[in-house]
Amino acid sequence: MGAEVSKQKSNKASIHTHSSLLVPSAADNSITALNQPETTLASETNQVLLDHEKVKIVTTLGSVEIMSANVVKEAVETVFDTQMERANMLNPNHFSIKGVSVKYFSSLVDTWGGRSELEDMTTQDICDKFVKTQTEVSKLSWCADIYLSNDPNLSSQVRDANYFISHAWKYKFLDVVDALTNFVTLNKLDPELTIIWFDLLSNSQHNTEAKDFDWWTTVFQNAIQKIGSVVLIMQPWDDPIPLTRAWCVYEVYVSNVAKSSFYVAMPPNETQIFMNSLKEKSQAYFSLLANLNSKKCKAGNPKDREAIFNVIQKSIGFSKLDRTVFETLAVWIIDTICDHIQSSIISHNIIHQMDWTLVLAGFHHLLSHYEQSEPLYVECLETRKRVLGPDHPDTLLTMNNLAGLYQAQGKYEQAEFMYIQCLETRRRVLGPDHPDTLISQNNVAHLYKSQGKYEEAEPMYVNALKLKVLGPDHLNTLTLLNNMAHLYNSQGKYEQAEPMYAECLETRRRVLGSDHPDTMLILNNLALLYKSRGKYEQAEPMYVECLETRKQVLGPDHPDTLSTLNNLAGLYQSQGKYEQAELMYIECIKTWKRVLEPDDLDILSTLNNLALLYQSQGKYEQAEPMYTECVETRKRVLGPDHPDTLLTMNNLAGLYQAQGKYEQAEFMYIQCLETRKQVLGPDHPDTLSTLNNLALFYKSHGKHEQAEPMYVECLETFKRIFGPDHSDTLSTLNNLAGLYQSQGKYEQAELMYIECLETWKRVLGPNHPGTLSTLINLASLYHSQGKYEQAEPMYAVCLETCKRVLGPDHPTTLIFLNNLALLYKSQVTRQI
Repeated sequence: MGAEVSKQKSNKASIHTHSSLLVPSAADNSITALNQPETTLASETNQVLLDHEKVKIVTTLGSVEIMSANVVKEAVETVFDTQMERANMLNPNHFSIKGVSVKYFSSLVDTWGGRSELEDMTTQDICDKFVKTQTEVSKLSWCADIYLSNDPNLSSQVRDANYFISHAWKYKFLDVVDALTNFVTLNKLDPELTIIWFDLLSNSQHNTEAKDFDWWTTVFQNAIQKIGSVVLIMQPWDDPIPLTRAWCVYEVYVSNVAKSSFYVAMPPNETQIFMNSLKEKSQAYFSLLANLNSKKCKAGNPKDREAIFNVIQKSIGFSKLDRTVFETLAVWIIDTICDHIQSSIISHNIIHQMDWTLVLAGFHHLLSHYEQSEPLYVECLETRKRVLGPDHPDTLLTMNNLAGLYQAQGKYEQAEFMYIQCLETRRRVLGPDHPDTLISQNNVAHLYKSQGKYEEAEPMYVNALKLKVLGPDHLNTLTLLNNMAHLYNSQGKYEQAEPMYAECLETRRRVLGSDHPDTMLILNNLALLYKSRGKYEQAEPMYVECLETRKQVLGPDHPDTLSTLNNLAGLYQSQGKYEQAELMYIECIKTWKRVLEPDDLDILSTLNNLALLYQSQGKYEQAEPMYTECVETRKRVLGPDHPDTLLTMNNLAGLYQAQGKYEQAEFMYIQCLETRKQVLGPDHPDTLSTLNNLALFYKSHGKHEQAEPMYVECLETFKRIFGPDHSDTLSTLNNLAGLYQSQGKYEQAELMYIECLETWKRVLGPNHPGTLSTLINLASLYHSQGKYEQAEPMYAVCLETCKRVLGPDHPTTLIFLNNLALLYKSQVTRQI
């Protein structure tokens, strides 16, 4: 039972831009179970009128003798096109790309009574009160009505559009106008030359109900394809209405298929609310993404929705459509932040400039754009040191965030130096009891824990908790308590971790409520603890409750919801419920890919877990390309020495071993081991896990002399770091006993198995997978020695326990059943 007991934890750490917050320790987004050897309207033209106009044009031009042939030809075509367009506009069903300028919208507002009169009116209200009233006689569109008027001042306002806007009719009209004005300003466009195709004005608003689905789809296709640019008006920022309406979704779809330029725009007040939310907490971006799901859109006519769905699903699919929105939104956010930075530079406001630079760095950090994030953090830090001084709270906040970036990149030495510098300065300036000081202390402890320096991390957590500066119910106190519990869980100190999680969960339910995201975080962590202890019956309902609550509160596409889905899949994998686990992993990956960028670390973590599932089922051909994709992408995004890259390399080496590709497996194990020693240190749990796996590799090849010192080194180091009762210590002890058994050193093997078995029982109970693994190994030892009377009851206990805990069809249950059958066969053979 040689197993790497390392769990992939891919945390989106909080990026703090305005106020310091505690970073929850490797908790909610923990990706567990990385173990085991680890769509043209034809114009309806008036032919008589057109023929008449042709004769008129030719006669007029024939009298102009001084014009060249080409100029005459161009003039003929231009006048002809204009006259034909005017003729077509007399038809209410005619599609036209005519629109009005952004500047003209201001005139319309004044014409219709001014902003105070229109303040609470929606676009539908404007249509009913003004547009339909003015065009009641002609039954034409607003644009056609004024284009065909005898007033040149009016007709000149209508021109060919260069932007199509997608919007919701329930929006306040002024918000649409303001969003367009904001769009023009942000993109440095000329408002007089920015011509908007707005269906309110460009389409006839009479007898719309008589126009069928094909008419509307053709209109929108022609408009978008001919105009070439689409602007989606997004409001409110955290749940945009257009993406809940099927026709708006269809417009985005046509934009994608037609390869039109795609933009988003918000009114200034909504933009400011969103930017402030992003400034306070960069993860507000995820709240927006979680609500953007075009597949959930609705339509007034259910048949329209069904038809739109069929068109999209048969072509690009909803995932690609959503990716268009997400990618455009990210660009818009970055451009908007840069605009704030530029405005601050122009106004010579260095403080605001650095505030927004920090926001931009944090947003890139959130998207795992580390190369873009780092220089921004460094610039902000150096400027704040110079302007505010090295001890200013904002300077220290920037230092803290840069340290967090280095930690995410696996640059632990740089992260540690900055975290400690920040901590010492806060102690000196603010005092040891100040909340910001405690935050720094927590972050240093969290870094130590991620490095496997548990002895250094524990006293920092303990000291911070003892101070009780904020009171027992304060959220930061509870975060510290959660982090401390997670440390104990990592160390295998389950009896100490469990009551801490329970206390934290109870307090958060009382203070925040059962549905609060922070409460769900603790519930997730407690479920993780129970899973670690093999208490699957207790873990499963907690994961299910957490998943259902997060779906309801945060949405099914929120990263926290997907993390719980991933973790529940890991639980089912441990229980041998492979079909359920596979479906959940696949659902998780599909949603990650729709919501996040293709190289996002959360996608890779779940992809790695799915590969592990396939490996455990012997589906090596499906597992290998997944592992390879993970390794190559992590090398490119994080670097070849990052702990996450090395973790996947370790898993790929295990796959090569299982496939019989021994040279590739050995090379990768050794490369992974040496790099982990260099990056993490020789005593880090991940380093020891690779050492254990390499020893297992050598043992399986009969290279016992190479394997033994590796197991011994691994065992002694685990004892020193974790203590003799930790699951990693016991797993290594079990593996060393297995080596001695292979060598025929039965007495040594027996003593080790017995010691290991008794400790498993005492620490984790008789039903834990580790207990059963050692018990079956001891039974196997007795079996190989011909001690059938001692082996048989052990096999029987293992079989009955697995049937009860894992079910009769679990692979481990079947293995134990096979072992018992072999024993019976051996007994019969001996009697014969």
